[in-house]
Amino acid sequence: MGSADKIVRDPIHGFVKLSPWEQDIVDHRVFQRLRRIRQLAMTEMVYPGACHTRFEHSLGVMQVATLMFDQLRPQLEGSSESGPSFTTDDLDKARVIVRLAALLHDVGHPPFSHAGEEVMPTNPATGKKYKHEDYSTSLIRHVLRDCIDNHPTNTLGVSADEISSFLQNDGSLPFHLLFWRPLITSQMDADRADYLLRDSHHVGVAYGQYDLHRLVATQRVVRDRETDNFMIGVEKGGIQAVEGLILARYMMFVQVYFHHTRRAYDHHLTGVLKYVLDRAYEDRYGEHGTFPPPHETQAGTVQKHLDEYLGWTDARVWQAIDEGAAGPDGARIKERRHDRRVHETSHFPSAHEMDHFYEVVVPQLIPLGGYTDKADNSWYKFEKSANILVATTDRGIDRCPVPLSERSSLVRALQEVTQRRVYVPLERRDEAKQALRM
Repeated sequence: MGSADKIVRDPIHGFVKLSPWEQDIVDHRVFQRLRRIRQLAMTEMVYPGACHTRFEHSLGVMQVATLMFDQLRPQLEGSSESGPSFTTDDLDKARVIVRLAALLHDVGHPPFSHAGEEVMPTNPATGKKYKHEDYSTSLIRHVLRDCIDNHPTNTLGVSADEISSFLQNDGSLPFHLLFWRPLITSQMDADRADYLLRDSHHVGVAYGQYDLHRLVATQRVVRDRETDNFMIGVEKGGIQAVEGLILARYMMFVQVYFHHTRRAYDHHLTGVLKYVLDRAYEDRYGEHGTFPPPHETQAGTVQKHLDEYLGWTDARVWQAIDEGAAGPDGARIKERRHDRRVHETSHFPSAHEMDHFYEVVVPQLIPLGGYTDKADNSWYKFEKSANILVATTDRGIDRCPVPLSERSSLVRALQEVTQRRVYVPLERRDEAKQALRM
């Protein structure tokens, strides 16, 4: 560790080292804002320990991504394989980009994390809502640019545009950089590798635990048998570690992220955010009840909009709730009168159960002020572009890897959760239960 490096003690990974450059980025207002964005929104209303933030998660993702990078790098350096070259300079620069991309991947999160994504503005280029990733890359390009491009220790010429492109995968980067992108976003990435352990720790459950050290130690560079491209896979001996990661994610979603009370609070938070944003901006940016967009409008520049966006934190929304200035949903949160679940299907409903839900249950409860909630997720993507590859040889860069789905009966057995629920206002819960008994 260099004399100017600092270490941060993390409850999940122990010591996390920061270079002087990374310290300056962490000290920047863009990153410091993450101290005021809870990782799991209002999950603390169910699990009181779930008070951790995007700040510590981002440090953890950088740490895990670095462990993965350092496991894979020697395999490329020591390879005599023909194909794209990975020079020492290329690898040095890639390591910096991986660390900074991991560190900054979540800086665009709205208040209350994913609950805030429901009130993102529309991207005029796609007609779809912006995502927090769009804000992250825009903040990197427009607000963090000077801290990245012009930092005195940036001796490798790393740019804000490269980090943003790495996160976006906009097609502008060479392969020796894009090769590393699965460390940030894939089915075996550092993001989920960190949040499962971290959320499990703070929530106080064991569901998210898996063997991170084995997962990292068994990662391998392989070559796709059809395209011959270098890819990141896993050794045969790491199959159980990957299965553990996938199963941990399944258990955390079913037991924590899809918890019925947590989902009710997410619903109320969406209503709160729409209300406070509408009061703050009306239709200044062309839409009611949304955040300032990460693009230029008649109301201002990208920089102006991002400065406005950075002012939105959990604390600002909580203040509105506490002051009674967050609308009907805010009042329900403040008074603990959140909506109640009165009916739910199984996690894997049959066609008959779904028909009953939509044809019998929903028509009875919607007139009582009810609404439906969809708790959907799949646990493994089987398409070729996403499938994790398993090496079939013990040494070198394997040219004949096979998809994990062919080697793992557990992965094949996990079904997609398609649970449906109906919630009604607390004061109509008994009436709803009576209607269901009729």
